[in-house]
Amino acid sequence: MQYSLKCKDAYHLGRSYLKFDPMSLLWIFGIICLFSTTGLFSQTLSRDILSTKGSSDHSGTVRVDWVIGEPVITPAGVGNISLGQGFLQPVHKFLSIQAFSNAPITIGSQLNLTAIPSENIGSFFWQGPNGFTANTLTPVIPNATQSASGIYTVTQNYYQYSASDTILIAVYPPLSNNSITSAQTILVGNTPQMLSGSQPAGGSGSYQYQWQSSVNGFSWTALPGETNQDYTPGSLVNTSYFRRVVTDVQLQSASFSSPLAITVVIYSVSIQSNAPLFAGATLNLSAVPSHSPGTFVWAGPNGFTSNLQAPVIPNIQTGYAGVYTVTQTINSTQISATQSVSIYPVLSSNTIGSAQTLQIGNSANTLTGSPITGGSGSYTY
Repeated sequence: MQYSLKCKDAYHLGRSYLKFDPMSLLWIFGIICLFSTTGLFSQTLSRDILSTKGSSDHSGTVRVDWVIGEPVITPAGVGNISLGQGFLQPVHKFLSIQAFSNAPITIGSQLNLTAIPSENIGSFFWQGPNGFTANTLTPVIPNATQSASGIYTVTQNYYQYSASDTILIAVYPPLSNNSITSAQTILVGNTPQMLSGSQPAGGSGSYQYQWQSSVNGFSWTALPGETNQDYTPGSLVNTSYFRRVVTDVQLQSASFSSPLAITVVIYSVSIQSNAPLFAGATLNLSAVPSHSPGTFVWAGPNGFTSNLQAPVIPNIQTGYAGVYTVTQTINSTQISATQSVSIYPVLSSNTIGSAQTLQIGNSANTLTGSPITGGSGSYTY
């Protein structure tokens, strides 16, 4: 930055240097005064160096006090040298300023505005939506509402020079409506149904998805490539937990859905009965599950059905011989078992030859048994 120092006096300033004292906010000039008879002295000086030429050597210092833009130059320790009033004024000034913020933000967050000038001089003025104004480099708007969105302008003024910058601020509603459905229980090795994710709300409306899995519901691992709104897990051998992370592209803030469990179980069911039976007996069926409770549905020959865990069929007939199936439903999971039941005709035609009368010591005639009917057809005598 350059200034023009003008003094109307009988002396010129020469071979001088300029030093800024930040503690006292005074411009201090160390000078060597050179004698001159008369005239108007005008010399451009920088913040660091001021130099002229003269013919006679005197020494001393002057103090320049900044008073509302027009300094008063006062001689100090220069003997009979008398300096008249002078002033400093900018010759060329190129100001620049940049506006920054922590936006975009969500409703309720604090909006931080920051102005960074090329040189911290002069005054600063902010203005924005809702009549917002501020006179600091770093104003804040606590608990910002969506109406704080819009264009903010910061202006730096220094004498007749000025610089300004604008910044567009966006204040969005928080991310919401991030849920997934639904919890399931499956048999080991089976494939779960698709996990459906809701359409998110809030934020800028530009979302990215990432599905995560966990074996305990606490430590989570991102699933590579699973970046769609919905997700279908592969076959599982252990109980697993899943959640969806929604990230707003502009806000770079994330919403985590509540975890959802897919429970993997090893369920089994078997059938016990008192078969095989002869016709006319009572058939007792029983479903034996590995886990209870649950519901049971039986199906068998002759349109047999039952919703009991242990149905009974009295006076069973041969037409009820065949395959019986029971299906257990437990925790939305179905498991089945089958058993073949045999019902045989009653044994019949079991006769032997006629009675005999013998003299003692004689041999009896052969007793001839009749062919057996009924039963399974496999007999022992």
